[in-house]
Amino acid sequence: MKYTNQNQEYAELRAKARLYELIARIRSGFGAFGHNPICWAWTMAYWLLVLALPRITASLLGFGPVGAKLLSAVFLLAAPLFLALYLILVAVSATPRRAWAVTDAFLRIGMVNRAVEAPFVVAVTDRTIEVRSNGIPLSEFEDHRDELESALNCRIVRFKEGKDKQHIILSVAPGDAKLPTKVPMTKDNLPLGKAVLSLGVALDGPVLVDLTKTPHMLIGGSTGSGKTFLVLSLIKQALDKAMQVYILDMKGGVDYPRSWKGTRCSYNDSRETILSVLSQLVDMLEDRKLAFGYLEQETGKSCPNIDTYNRLNPEHAFSRVMVVCDELAEVTDTTGMDKPNKELVNAIVGKLGTLARLGRAFGIHLVMALQRPDASALPGQIKNNADVRACGRADNVLSTIIMDNGDAADLPKDIPGRFITNLDGGTIFQGYMLPDLDDEDFDVNDTGGHGDGSEKD
Repeated sequence: MKYTNQNQEYAELRAKARLYELIARIRSGFGAFGHNPICWAWTMAYWLLVLALPRITASLLGFGPVGAKLLSAVFLLAAPLFLALYLILVAVSATPRRAWAVTDAFLRIGMVNRAVEAPFVVAVTDRTIEVRSNGIPLSEFEDHRDELESALNCRIVRFKEGKDKQHIILSVAPGDAKLPTKVPMTKDNLPLGKAVLSLGVALDGPVLVDLTKTPHMLIGGSTGSGKTFLVLSLIKQALDKAMQVYILDMKGGVDYPRSWKGTRCSYNDSRETILSVLSQLVDMLEDRKLAFGYLEQETGKSCPNIDTYNRLNPEHAFSRVMVVCDELAEVTDTTGMDKPNKELVNAIVGKLGTLARLGRAFGIHLVMALQRPDASALPGQIKNNADVRACGRADNVLSTIIMDNGDAADLPKDIPGRFITNLDGGTIFQGYMLPDLDDEDFDVNDTGGHGDGSEKD
């Protein structure tokens, strides 16, 4: 008896939810009239057909005038039926492909608000499901990830907000999809935008970083996680796009090929040289700020960033700069230092902080790597400006330092190159497997292809 009552309650709730869904679809359908002339066209066609039906039917059946009038009266009595059919047509026209199936999935797992409304499905594609949340927070979607994956028979790559707080987008992949354990890095699978880099590949495609929007990166991972290879892949992309790269590495650059060292890539392995380089970069930042101001005076046009400057002044275009600090703790840790060395480190941290705060507009970007789980090694002013964070396999301490949560501790231990990023609500991806560093087809000193500055964003 208990289960019977529960089933009856569920059936009533589902019927109520279905009614709310239908009403929402009708509202959505009428809302489309304001910008879709096709809706007006088929509406007029429908009602003209309804009005003409009595005469058409009477003519086909050979009715006389009296019969035609009686038939008209019958059709008049059936007007509510025609109205209901019209409303159903409106609802169907506002229903994306597979929307009802997605709605049923929400209802089956109890994803409804207090008014028993399921999320309203706005659009469904092979890779995304967009919904209007109807007051259900993003966190609840994340909490129901496993249930949603089972109900929808898919893998949910990420949840993210849509055009506003009321819209949520689910990035999905087929239910049997799996991340590869190795992804070869070639020029064919890298992004074309001169300010866009790829971290690797997620279930729904490449994980891209647009430096114009998210200029600085923080990368963590324990020994063997693939952190160094991720940093190497970013440097390769930067050099291929004609960026200037400065590598700050207290280990003497043992992880980086010496063949990279040249006019666009330099290694700096002492705190003195690191401070010197950072000082030059801060001066570069100030010079670019002055250049932006001069250009605004000359042209009368606003120049808020490097892309605008290069577009207005292509003959004197500035290149983007990537500053890679490998194992940040080795550079910033002052444990056991005397006063002069502490002052040196503090000066370095200050310069890094300046670049982190102001570098975006002037095309100067930081990539900072951290292996040692020590929060004191990561100054707050630097961490707070690191918009992009990625962490490979790590313990809870390091994961929390990098990601502000322990999610990286759940990554598989036997798959090097597997990372989680803070982008789009926590995307898991596989980093690139680098080609032979001597591969002529991927020469970092080659300024052809994307590196000539001629590509389009």
